Amino acid sequence: MMKRISLSLLCISILLLTFSTMYSAAQLMQLNTIQCSLLSQTPKESDKEMEESKLKKADQKKIMEMKEKKDYKDKNAIRVLNPSDFYKSQENRIYSGPQPGEKLPPLMVTHLYGKKDRLDIDKAFDITAGIGGKPLILFLQDNNIASIKGMDENVDALSRINQHLKGKSILNETEKSDQELQIGIVFLLGDNDTLPDWSDQFLKDLESDNIKVSKSTDGREGPGSYGLNRNVSQTILIAKDGKVLHNFAFTQPSFYTDPHVLGGVAQAIDVEPTVLENLLNKQRELKKKEELQKYQEKVTDLNEKLDALKKRYIVLSYKAIRIAVSNGRISKDAAAEKLKELGITWQEGEALLKDNSNINPKQDRDPSPEERIQREGDKRESPEGRRMERESDRDREGSLSPEALIKRFDKDGNGKLNEAESLAARRAVSNREGNNRQQRRKVEVKNPDEFKQNREQTIFSGPQPKEKLPSLTAIAINGDTKGKTIDFITKADKKPLVLIFQNEKPLGLRGLVGFTRLIAQINNMAKQQISVHVLFLGDSPDTLTQQANKIVPHIPDNVLLGVSPDGREGPGNYGLNRNVAQTILTVKDRKVLHNFALAQPMLSPDPYVLGGVAELIGQKPATVQKWLMESDSEQMNRDDR
Repeated sequence: MMKRISLSLLCISILLLTFSTMYSAAQLMQLNTIQCSLLSQTPKESDKEMEESKLKKADQKKIMEMKEKKDYKDKNAIRVLNPSDFYKSQENRIYSGPQPGEKLPPLMVTHLYGKKDRLDIDKAFDITAGIGGKPLILFLQDNNIASIKGMDENVDALSRINQHLKGKSILNETEKSDQELQIGIVFLLGDNDTLPDWSDQFLKDLESDNIKVSKSTDGREGPGSYGLNRNVSQTILIAKDGKVLHNFAFTQPSFYTDPHVLGGVAQAIDVEPTVLENLLNKQRELKKKEELQKYQEKVTDLNEKLDALKKRYIVLSYKAIRIAVSNGRISKDAAAEKLKELGITWQEGEALLKDNSNINPKQDRDPSPEERIQREGDKRESPEGRRMERESDRDREGSLSPEALIKRFDKDGNGKLNEAESLAARRAVSNREGNNRQQRRKVEVKNPDEFKQNREQTIFSGPQPKEKLPSLTAIAINGDTKGKTIDFITKADKKPLVLIFQNEKPLGLRGLVGFTRLIAQINNMAKQQISVHVLFLGDSPDTLTQQANKIVPHIPDNVLLGVSPDGREGPGNYGLNRNVAQTILTVKDRKVLHNFALAQPMLSPDPYVLGGVAELIGQKPATVQKWLMESDSEQMNRDDR
């Protein structure tokens, strides 16, 4: 019995010792290292998800940093960054031209633009010479469109810095600065490289005492001493005291000023980037305020004119109501309702009549029959009355009865008008009406170069000046080639040509008739004959043909009308703007002299377009204007006789 008890105690002791050892080991070991299905739920997969999440966050942060670097492309924000940070990006580590610390070699160039009286326009000169210790910003670039358009923004920012430097130092409000920036723009052009014609509009305006726009005498590669990279579209060098401070190479230049370049400029004039950034943004805000003020002034002026028109309308309406009541045409109750609609009372209407100097109290009632006869007689005796009678007679002649028209234009005497006779009759009537309208307005002819200066926004449509016109096939709808597909450019046969592209809206048809008649008057006076070709653009050729046929009887014989088979955009090689209602080109020897893009078609002849017509035949605007006025005067004298 005792043996059994001893054996049992021994077993219990062994078991206690075993579990005690396991418990101690469990205290020392991490629980997640034991692969126990009851205590662990795939810890390795959970760790993997955490690592992936961390990687995603890191990628997002990197993307945000890269995006932040490109934010400078937003035109609404001006930033100035440390120029040294530019080279930290691997994509910016491109070598082109002299590097920082190197001496800036001479760079021989010739002027691209300049004053007509400057004798050295074609003479080569060193653009790096003669600037003393002033900082030089040198743009070396090819004819990349982005770099040309972005040049306007670059020079604008640098000019604003110069504007401040001329007056006072950025650091010291009272100290004058002698650090005025010198800006050199050098185009690297090969034998077959050209700048777009539209670039002249702003590049030639940049030329000034401290800005030189030029081209290298060494072609596309530039001078060998510069070591320029042919694959780089734009290299910007910032130099001072004859040494390069910074070099920025761009394979694809931005439309806007790079913030690191501005940082390099800040360093060249010994200014902290944040100080220059604050200055540029302050100038930008001031410019916006000035523009807003001008806009508000225009709005105020328009509102004042609108108020004056409203007041005039109310006065005239009240006057008409008052006359109608006095003549018994409407009752006082009906008049009161009309006054209520106008928002005035009888007393307020009377007060407005007294305040309005254009209202004659003697005309507040309808004249009696005796007074009317007397007035008409007085008018007929006056020169103005006689002129009005003549115009009235002409208007009545323009609306002759069918019998009178047959009597006048029936050449073969068969008692009816054939197709040719009908066309002549319609043309004569239309010319009479057109002459009457033309006499009531003064024709002006102005310098065509001022066309874009008098437009709020420059619109581009079709070939630009100096470009040669490609072939232009269309279906003629009048003349000896009616119904045939012809080349409208070849048809002009290198003669002076006015080429008009018209959209499908009929709004400009009347203006087109008036314009072509003026061309006919000019042809009567000029030695060279001008051809007018009109091409209608639209998605429905049948509709265009029907609309154009309406004006065929009313236009001169040398006007050729046609319908483009290429739809609303017209021929692709002409690059027409579908948002432009009318594009007018003056052409000589198949080359464009002037391009007039009109958002709305001419309802009356545009004076600048007429100026382009004058230049087309080698005449001054004043001369052609005199021709047209004399022609109108002769027509009036013939009508009087």
